[in-house]
Amino acid sequence: MATWVRARGVRLGIAIGVIAALAACSAPGTIGHSSIPLSPASVLSAAVSKLQSQNGSTARIRATMSLGSFAGQMDMTGVEQFTPSVALHVQINVASGQLSGALGNSFEVILKDGIEYLRYGGGAMAQLLGGKQWFKVDLNQLNATNTGGSLGPALAVNKNSDPTQQVRLLLTSGNLKKVGLETVDGTSTTHYAGDIDPAKMLQQQAGGRLSPDEIERLRSSLQTAGITSEHIDLWLDRAGLPAETKVSAASSLGAITVDEHLSDWGAPVSITPPPADQVTDKVKPGAGG
Repeated sequence: MATWVRARGVRLGIAIGVIAALAACSAPGTIGHSSIPLSPASVLSAAVSKLQSQNGSTARIRATMSLGSFAGQMDMTGVEQFTPSVALHVQINVASGQLSGALGNSFEVILKDGIEYLRYGGGAMAQLLGGKQWFKVDLNQLNATNTGGSLGPALAVNKNSDPTQQVRLLLTSGNLKKVGLETVDGTSTTHYAGDIDPAKMLQQQAGGRLSPDEIERLRSSLQTAGITSEHIDLWLDRAGLPAETKVSAASSLGAITVDEHLSDWGAPVSITPPPADQVTDKVKPGAGG
């Protein structure tokens, strides 16, 4: 469940070190006011440092996710907090695909303190909650007890993903390159790109906590789905923070693309769980009549 909720969570990166001298960068690709060019890896390492600062603690997000024939296309808008802990509040609209039959044409997601809350705007799931508005998934408990079964590794990825991990993952690419200067949402950016190993991505996002067996199961699942590599594009603004990330891959279900735009970095956000009396963690077959 958490995998498609955070589909953008197919994220990028392993930092090759934070370069302190880059803290005063006036734009990606240069040091200060100097015209000395930096390598793509050096620029992305500096972005990791930026993202770990207060300026990189929160962002407004807007994403389009095309997830093959099963899930179809979904559009997501909302806010996310990355430090000191990951939290988000997003609205997701399902434009097409089989997933809309189960989830309805829209649903809302809140992630707070390792607990994910989902409110369905219709579909089969909304009929199984016994009159409650929100369905709760405790990611902490599922990861600790492994009661999530095959979802365990995916939930670990969901919980530990953030833009810092995205940039670190892109740094693992064997063909990382600077594409050039481009404008994103009216903002001047520098475009970087590279290809990555999806299994390595999942291990990176899980904070290194996946066992060899779990990594192998994930790799096998990815191969079964026809996903053997992913292409990542990253656009950094003049402050060295992501303005857009895009992940694309081919699969047995069709093309998969996650295109995310980020803005308002560092602005205050308020993310709170729904009222307890509106929440259930149990699905009740037949509750919908």
